[in-house]
Amino acid sequence: MKDFDKNEGYSVVIATMWRSEFLLKMLPIYQKEEKVKEIILIDNEYKSRPEIKDLSKIIYYSEHKNLFVNPAWNKGVSLSKYKVIIANDDILIPNIGNVLELIDKNNYDFLGISWENSDDLKLEPVSEFIRKGYGCFMYIKNYFIIPEEFKIFRGDFFQYNNSKNPGIIFNPELDGEIAATRKSDEIFREISINDLEIYKDKYEIKIEE
Repeated sequence: MKDFDKNEGYSVVIATMWRSEFLLKMLPIYQKEEKVKEIILIDNEYKSRPEIKDLSKIIYYSEHKNLFVNPAWNKGVSLSKYKVIIANDDILIPNIGNVLELIDKNNYDFLGISWENSDDLKLEPVSEFIRKGYGCFMYIKNYFIIPEEFKIFRGDFFQYNNSKNPGIIFNPELDGEIAATRKSDEIFREISINDLEIYKDKYEIKIEE
């Protein structure tokens, strides 16, 4: 476990293979937001990297291979210096400043997002893991290293299960697509299925997908 409730501001950790158009729209929004102190970009497909200019907050990391999502999150969090946000590369949150301000005013130790339509930006407690897109954007106060056998799936579920006060973010300005990268290649679907089977067997948890 690593506790990041120590420095003012946020580290935004993003793993990407450049399969979504939303990332290049979202990076400048993170850059302009005062509460975002660093953008830790884990590049899992460096040959596809576009030219990125004038984004001084980016901490770029690549091993010139696909680390896959969960190991990339582990690496990104290990590099971070501030409170942690893990964000997908396929979402757009124009009001990120308001979202982070709301998180600061509350005392949740884990937050994911809702894809349901909402009239207001708000946080609410949850009593069970939300399967649809919950882990696309996460605030994690106490990050637990995800076991290395899980490559794509169950990283968000692992964090949720280790939280004591989880909640959910409703945001009327949320835009994007769920699992753009995973849907782009059949091999990712196969790895995801394997992750689910390992998790069920290892933790003896029945999860209906």
